Amino acid sequence: MRLVSLQAWARCHPRNPQQQPPRRRAGGSTTTAGGARAETTRVRQDAARELDQLRADAERERDEILARLTDTANRLAEVTTAHAAELERVRGDAARERDELRAALESRAQVLEESRGELRARAERAERDLDAVRAELGRARQETGTEDAPKAPRRRRTGPSGTRP
Repeated sequence: MRLVSLQAWARCHPRNPQQQPPRRRAGGSTTTAGGARAETTRVRQDAARELDQLRADAERERDEILARLTDTANRLAEVTTAHAAELERVRGDAARERDELRAALESRAQVLEESRGELRARAERAERDLDAVRAELGRARQETGTEDAPKAPRRRRTGPSGTRP
């Protein structure tokens, strides 16, 4: 387009005044002005078409980008919702399992406490029975007069882990 404009200018402004086109010499400046106006109008129309085309391209590209962004945002929202639901399910499962384990542990602790209480009661009964048998043995020896008889052997006590002190 610039090439055409330079050629048009060169025709209207020759280097040698003798080479001027006939219409200019005859006072045809209106023809040249009309041609320049026509050229300007044509260039403006071309520029307007090109501008419209660029605007349309830019709008189409903007719409495509907006569509991609909307699609990405929708997929992200779906994934976020799915992850939130999964997280809530996992938290619920963990809380349920924690409650079950706590209940089982408390149950076992209660059973152990009851067993310990029963064992303690049995040990106390056994000690009372042993004391009663020793007292009875002592009375029997006094009645028979066998005071010199060997005493009952001492009980062996074991520590908490079953070892002797």
